[in-house]
Amino acid sequence: MAKQTGPIKIRGTIDNICFYKTKDGYYARLKSSLTGKRVKKDPRFKRTMAYAGMLVIASRLASRCYRSLPEENRVHEMYRALTGMAMQMLKVGMEAEEIAVHLEGVYKKEEEKIPLSKPGMYVDQHGKLIFTDNKPFYLSCSKANTVRVKTGQPKHQYPLIINAITTGIPFVPN
Repeated sequence: MAKQTGPIKIRGTIDNICFYKTKDGYYARLKSSLTGKRVKKDPRFKRTMAYAGMLVIASRLASRCYRSLPEENRVHEMYRALTGMAMQMLKVGMEAEEIAVHLEGVYKKEEEKIPLSKPGMYVDQHGKLIFTDNKPFYLSCSKANTVRVKTGQPKHQYPLIINAITTGIPFVPN
């Protein structure tokens, strides 16, 4: 990436060089050989497209939940957090409707939360984590903002367990 100097600044593409503006000034770079058509069709980008598909579903679920909030409580960071939670739940194989129930419970008041049938784990009114199957559960903090989870549940369900701890939404293990 080369910085443009001189009195004339260019934006656009000339031959194989792209000229563009950022918050730091004007720059130039070589044109990429990567195209949208190649990303969509090439087998090398199969996983990229799979994650893009999951992101579409996650953002729609987050949008549905976000729009249900009162307008004075909406903050864009909340929408992004909801999308991230939905994406994590999709990665572990949860269904869209189940994710929607979890997301709707994140920002609802306690009396409005929807209980799930036969929860395997939940947070009671005192903030204590309760397992109905009596499996041991341990949380430890080794660094600031780092939580380690040890439980009898499979490792791929840890994001859901942590979500249940932080939001109080019941978690139903498979």
